[in-house]
Amino acid sequence: MWHGVSYDDDAYSCLADAVTARIEVRLQEMLKSVALVYQTTGKTDSFILETFETPVGSGLDGVLGSQTWYLDDLRMAHSKRNLKVTAHDLQGWITFTRFAKGVDKYSCDWCSLANGLTELYLSKLRNLSRFDSPPLKCDRGYWKSGADHTATEGQLACYNVDPNVLTQEDVYDLVTKRNLAEYTEQHWCPFKHLRQLSFNRSYYAFSPESEAQLREAQAILQEKDRITGEDVTCDQCNKVVNEEAKSQKDAEVSLFDDVEYGASYMDLLSCALEISCSAVNDAIAFGRAHGTSGGAGWNQYTSCLAAARPVAP
Repeated sequence: MWHGVSYDDDAYSCLADAVTARIEVRLQEMLKSVALVYQTTGKTDSFILETFETPVGSGLDGVLGSQTWYLDDLRMAHSKRNLKVTAHDLQGWITFTRFAKGVDKYSCDWCSLANGLTELYLSKLRNLSRFDSPPLKCDRGYWKSGADHTATEGQLACYNVDPNVLTQEDVYDLVTKRNLAEYTEQHWCPFKHLRQLSFNRSYYAFSPESEAQLREAQAILQEKDRITGEDVTCDQCNKVVNEEAKSQKDAEVSLFDDVEYGASYMDLLSCALEISCSAVNDAIAFGRAHGTSGGAGWNQYTSCLAAARPVAP
């Protein structure tokens, strides 16, 4: 039990189902009116989709999130609660500032969330690892090439974690997920994080608001088939800083920060990690108090709450 509610409580599950279903509905609404990604500027030039491997351009399945994926990440977060993740950790590893609006913003937000959490967990595991002497075969680098993204022996040698905290199989799964995320981002995303995050990859800093920078990134991808690497050079890359994102006055609230049901996906994540469940508690209490006072989605949510086990005081 944590702050009055447990991740395993039926009431938490009701809220999680409602919030994640709403994200899925909102995404589908966006996709009905979208012909291509990277359209923050409203441009429809075919050059973008011709050479950028994007979430929409390469097919939705397996790249964009889904309600199942959102819930799986909450389950994974709860299984990693022994890593003692803090609110400060989440702020340092996840950012929703690279795009202002639309499916572009959703894609980058989901990527930041999924990749940031994986990087965060692995960082915590490295800090918990204890060796009598430095592991000679430890490969701290990222996955380099090849079709197989599975964790290598050298990568796994970097971790020696108490199995009561996390099993070796869990470590293997996390490293493999990180490798796949690295490959995906390396091959379609030229946009560097717009704020300093706790992990540093060598991505170039292009602005999605600038057609000139899009074309510059496109030329690199045409030649090298990826946006980063020791053999990839960029003499005219423009530096993107935090202030550029802050200047986006019409920036939408991220779907993962939306609080239509009284709590956001990030609130659910915070509760699953046992950081704080106050927003989740408030949302559950509000839903029970107001009954069927909203639309179909809200009514389904409150009906679920009515059948759920009561939250402990």
